[in-house]
Amino acid sequence: MIGKGGGKMSEICFFPTQDSDLYVTEFGFSAPQKPRAVGPWVRGTYILHYVLDGTCHFDGFDARAGEAFLIAKDSLHHFTVSPPYRHFWLAFDGSGVGALLAAFSIPLRQHMRFSVQYPEAAGKMLETAFRACMADGGTDALARGTLLSLFPLLSAPTAVTASAVQTAAWFIERHYTRPITMEQVAAAVHWSEKYLCKQFKKQFGIPPQRYLVQIRMQRAMALLRQKELRVQEVALSVGYPSALAFSAAFKSYTGVSPSNYRNT
Repeated sequence: MIGKGGGKMSEICFFPTQDSDLYVTEFGFSAPQKPRAVGPWVRGTYILHYVLDGTCHFDGFDARAGEAFLIAKDSLHHFTVSPPYRHFWLAFDGSGVGALLAAFSIPLRQHMRFSVQYPEAAGKMLETAFRACMADGGTDALARGTLLSLFPLLSAPTAVTASAVQTAAWFIERHYTRPITMEQVAAAVHWSEKYLCKQFKKQFGIPPQRYLVQIRMQRAMALLRQKELRVQEVALSVGYPSALAFSAAFKSYTGVSPSNYRNT
């Protein structure tokens, strides 16, 4: 089995984004040798994880060996793992995702945990497909077929109940293009600004204002790769009133100006 008896502890097979109903962008395996924290983060795809060994401590639940969990697209997530731990993951997206998830009664905007029928067979299927993808340099069709074969094995879904902190994070995700204030974010969950900052930092490790900046900068970096957009247009798209204000914030966050980032 991958990750036992030597070998790399983390490998990813990347696939180019496709204009299709359902496509896979990553097929990965990880077996961290030290405790690891992921997030708080937001991904632009859905990610289905299958746990081979150990326990993943996700927001609101633990996913153990023989279980799977789905990270919803564009939704804040945070999890920690400690060795011995091993898992596979498949990142996917496309216009057909809604129909796929609906077929298995899975909501679009919620992280979910699943028990898995025939977990040993599921693990072997994932390992065989992953080895094949890595051996031939990556086959999107194989990764997509593996994803579609895994979904029917998922059962007993459990949704993560949103906490007030998670609701505040979702408010930021949905309104980052506007000049929102932390007072508005706190009001959305009926807390004081001070208490929100304390609880947000306690759960996610950063204050909500920093999370807002992180969301804006991640989006800005993606937009700057689109050469046809001016810096002023990028600034307005991520909630800054001027190119000057945006440039100062971007350089503080990345260490380089928007123009230099675009040219690298």
